[in-house]
Amino acid sequence: MTAGSHSARSPAELFGEDRLLALVRSQYRLTADTPAGQIIDAAREFALPDAPEDDMSVVVAKRLPK
Repeated sequence: MTAGSHSARSPAELFGEDRLLALVRSQYRLTADTPAGQIIDAAREFALPDAPEDDMSVVVAKRLPK
């Protein structure tokens, strides 16, 4: 994750690592592309009515079962 995803700001607070980790943990059974899109969507929605101040990139890597 880059700084842009967890540093999205609402008027009163940052999106933050705790909120980001909770979102990722809630989606661990989904395909990798779903959490990436939802992280960006959640950070953008959190920052409303303003646009995020930084760019956002998310890479999701999943460990495959043996």
